[in-house]
Amino acid sequence: MRRMQLRPLRKERPGADSRDNYGIACNNYDHDNTPSNYSSCKSSTGKYLRAVFNFFFMLILYKKFGTYWVISREITTSPYFVLAAIGAIIGIILAYHEMKRRRLGDEKKHTLLSSITIYLFLIAFARIFYFFGPWSWKEYPDLSSRILAMFSFSKAGMVFYGGMIGAVAGIFIYSRIKKLDFWELADIWAPSGGIILFFGRIGCYTAGCCYGLESHANLPWLILRGDTVMHPTQIYSSILGIMVFILMTELKYRQTAGKLFNGYVVLWGVIFYSIGRFFIEFLRYYDIRFLGLSSSQFISLGLVILCSIALFFMYSGHKAHKHLKPPKYL
Repeated sequence: MRRMQLRPLRKERPGADSRDNYGIACNNYDHDNTPSNYSSCKSSTGKYLRAVFNFFFMLILYKKFGTYWVISREITTSPYFVLAAIGAIIGIILAYHEMKRRRLGDEKKHTLLSSITIYLFLIAFARIFYFFGPWSWKEYPDLSSRILAMFSFSKAGMVFYGGMIGAVAGIFIYSRIKKLDFWELADIWAPSGGIILFFGRIGCYTAGCCYGLESHANLPWLILRGDTVMHPTQIYSSILGIMVFILMTELKYRQTAGKLFNGYVVLWGVIFYSIGRFFIEFLRYYDIRFLGLSSSQFISLGLVILCSIALFFMYSGHKAHKHLKPPKYL
């Protein structure tokens, strides 16, 4: 694994380590403008970061669910993992409180078991989409190398749309096993996706992946990477995540007031995210495009169409859930 350490930004000196202006100095780290630059950041502060993270992670889990896990040494030294894990933990807490608000019953058990199921499928599908998608063709040309890399913790790489599909699969499987309403469970977990996206994309920014195209516009928020000025598409996506979260939070309060049906929150959330992602992709760097569009843009278009069709048919057979009690703070 490449070693990286956080250092103050300063001008490039002959013979010095290669640097980017994300605030990260790297040893043996090549900026060849490919997505393979998606690397972990390990530093001398790693053990302290791991200890602090494990403490709060265990404290939250024990306080909420009476159990705890210890996260391994290798992955908690990565800023991307820490930020993504913070988003995941906040997502679990939000889902737990939403289950309580809806009076789902046995909320602690459902939150713990459903979160394990959802996150396992999320990570698995996100890895599959990355290592078997066009993003990794150049780095892993043969099937065996892709499979080995997919199961290696030292090889980073996940695709958000793959994670989204995996999360939906996890929700579907858990709802079938526990005989819960799939659409209601999806609505419960949907706002957590916006929070996970917010923290995850900030993690992408710190890792130096998912970066934007070169820009010659005079915009104050553009970033400098080496000698190239580019769009911070990670930050654009992070802001989109917060916007999706706010939208779905507002919709879920209207839903539990009996005004909307189950599935309304998650479907509109996916539509809103897909539209935003479609336009952000025009500013993002890709090696491979087809008809001027990235693979994520084709997925975005497909999701907008599918979710719109689902909303149309669900509207036509809409029966509001009157048994749900409106929140006191509506």
